[in-house]
Amino acid sequence: MSLESILNSFGIEYVSTPDSKAVNVNCPFCRGTTKGLPDYRFLCGIFRNNSRYHCFRCNRKGSFKYLLKAIADITDEEYDDLFTVVINNNENAVDIVREKMKRVIPKQEEKTLEEISGELITKDNIKDYALLERFIKERKITVETLIKYKCRVCGCVGKYAHRLILPVFDGNKIVSFQARDLTGKAKKKYDNPKISVHNYIYKTEFSNSKHVYIVEGIFDAWRMRYNTVAIFGKSVSKMQSRLLRNLNMNNYIFCLDSDAFSTTIKEMRSLSDYVDRVGIVNLPKGKDPDDLGRWYIEQLPVRWSS
Repeated sequence: MSLESILNSFGIEYVSTPDSKAVNVNCPFCRGTTKGLPDYRFLCGIFRNNSRYHCFRCNRKGSFKYLLKAIADITDEEYDDLFTVVINNNENAVDIVREKMKRVIPKQEEKTLEEISGELITKDNIKDYALLERFIKERKITVETLIKYKCRVCGCVGKYAHRLILPVFDGNKIVSFQARDLTGKAKKKYDNPKISVHNYIYKTEFSNSKHVYIVEGIFDAWRMRYNTVAIFGKSVSKMQSRLLRNLNMNNYIFCLDSDAFSTTIKEMRSLSDYVDRVGIVNLPKGKDPDDLGRWYIEQLPVRWSS
């Protein structure tokens, strides 16, 4: 199977060299020393004779295996499948990886569902949980919002005692969750299950608008109301980056907490390698989207990546 076929299978752009000895791609590692911009001139060569790469901009070098893992986020096992099953049976590389992921993900979902505890919140039973009532009043969260997102609440016993359970969905399936402390006294504000939330993004409802705001936490996403995703922190994992790209939005706007501005610049530039337009809004010091709300944030200027 040719290098071109493999790169085509993963949707990776490339150009072939005139002498046909190499195929060039944009280097996923290097940044310009002056403006910090990524490679967009296909300066990373993959050589046919030894399946190794060398970037002529940052001078990074190594195996094609490592490069493909960095660009396409595949595992060692998936790479081995690519170069055994694909070559022997002429099968499509992406189909192999996709089928492999299908075999793993259901087991993860089942494990997560077993861990979910607590009582589903309704208008009738919320009065039985004084801590929760006080918490949502202080945070200006409505009961209707908790019901809409199928939240649960735990009582005074068990691993997640006195915590609000915030489910994370993939379609209609709960794939993970966050357990938020209601007392203000726990060592860990959030207690998460075995399945990492950083494998997923948390989506609100989406309108026909072709832009999306990227925020840190679930409460931030709720306050923004629509066309918003939470990434559960200040950085985007490789899996989350892939999920964000799959949203197929025209504009991606980072709106992380004010203390994460420098980190956000890095994340913005990383995502700009894969989508059309990425921007960032700089929030007032000490503020986050949960404090400010959508109307205020939409008035802020967007700094777009060049």
